[in-house]
Amino acid sequence: MGSASPTEALAILRSDRGARLVDVRPSEAFEAGHPDGAVSMPFVGALANELADRATEAFEPGQTLLVIGHSGMRSGAACRVLEAAGFQAVNVVGGVDGLPSGRFGMGAPGWRELGLPWVGAERKE
Repeated sequence: MGSASPTEALAILRSDRGARLVDVRPSEAFEAGHPDGAVSMPFVGALANELADRATEAFEPGQTLLVIGHSGMRSGAACRVLEAAGFQAVNVVGGVDGLPSGRFGMGAPGWRELGLPWVGAERKE
């Protein structure tokens, strides 16, 4: 599994026409606002097979999937599931809302904080 910052993920999406942005946050969060062009595929660890099945129906084997969640933790688990299903999964570290500094390291800014293309509710204050 690879990883990318939100800015790097956007650059990949712009340069690789086959790459897709997969938002694994709950449906309610996606509906409230999401990165422009993202596809909603909510992920709960207990339903790993369901995520793999939905991705297999929606995407081509080997396709690059940039996976985004709230902060990058859930999306990391989703990436492992998607890689096992035959996709090139890239975890978007910092996710939508950012990863705060603390015991996990330096932290990482999120998609909204960076002002990247967004649909729906404005940036979280």
